[in-house]
Amino acid sequence: MPRGICPHERKPKFNPPFINVTGCDRARALNPVHNPEGSCDHWIHAPLGPEGKDNPNMTGELLHGEGVGGVVNCYPGVPGTCHQVCYIFVDWVSNPWECLENQIMNCPNTQEIYIVGSWDSLQIHQMRGNKIKSWLKGVGMLRPALNYVGARESVVYPGGRIKHLYP
Repeated sequence: MPRGICPHERKPKFNPPFINVTGCDRARALNPVHNPEGSCDHWIHAPLGPEGKDNPNMTGELLHGEGVGGVVNCYPGVPGTCHQVCYIFVDWVSNPWECLENQIMNCPNTQEIYIVGSWDSLQIHQMRGNKIKSWLKGVGMLRPALNYVGARESVVYPGGRIKHLYP
């Protein structure tokens, strides 16, 4: 994946296949050659097709970009121990519904689920509307531990829209 393109050097087009990883320290660490001072934010190339999806190597970078501290389940990611909090990055997985179902069915103690992506991607996958709300209402009766599900734009987007889906 291309890394380290600073915004002032090659600014991505509107709704590009690039996402911004904010923070000068991250920019410097990820691109020491072209940005040794960490003087600008860092852009990474987002997946355009199936070949860029479900890459477990992106887990750390995605969670760090969202400011997540602590142990959580993450999609894309590597299967492992169930945790009470889960992040599903819809732009980075091939089937976010499968990820959601997998988390709920295999991790009964899940309490919070954050579905993260661009607002358009959340809509395309029907992850921010009535379909998912209805589905979660049924799931809630089966999983009493589940106390919050929300869809939200990634922190890299300036709008920061959030949709509370459950309860």
